Amino acid sequence: MRQGGLNLLMAKPKPADLDLALRTPPRSTEQVLHPERYWDEARRDEPVRLAFADAPAGWSVGGTDVYGEMMLALLTTPPSKRTGLDVSNPTSILGVEYTNAAASGWDGDRVLWLSSADKADPAKAGEVLVLASRWDSPKDADEFAEAARAHLVAKPDAPGMAPKSVLIERRGEHDVLLVSSTMLMTNDQLRALAPEWRVVER
Repeated sequence: MRQGGLNLLMAKPKPADLDLALRTPPRSTEQVLHPERYWDEARRDEPVRLAFADAPAGWSVGGTDVYGEMMLALLTTPPSKRTGLDVSNPTSILGVEYTNAAASGWDGDRVLWLSSADKADPAKAGEVLVLASRWDSPKDADEFAEAARAHLVAKPDAPGMAPKSVLIERRGEHDVLLVSSTMLMTNDQLRALAPEWRVVER
């Protein structure tokens, strides 16, 4: 029995299963949220590992990471449905949704944080997030792109680290590019900040 990605009732694990989990643990939140994609040999879905080329000139790299299905599900969940945990009620965890239709076709991603500090013009100093994601099918890529456009809305007067500019577009058959900036930028400027990416491991 599963609710929102959480196993409520679990059979006692077999020694062989414990050995497998310890030797080769799940490599993604996708394999945790969808156990059959880890435990079922015929349906196992290993994530692709993406890598960016060099960062654009004039920008420093603040870090790089992988978001995974669970984080992208949060990104594409309407704020009104992002319910937190009620620590006074242990059963509240049963109502938490850890994934959604927009994120369930995830196949891999890579996130890049860029920083620019222009001391001469503070308006040109800010942060940019570049997210390249790959999906199991063109339909999955379309669903994520549509949901991201609906829920990640740029606001020119947004305070602090909230996005003032956002670009979301399809690339090829299976990829989606998302670029978000704390500065006011055109789509062409955002597009120019996204390095090329490629698959380096499956």
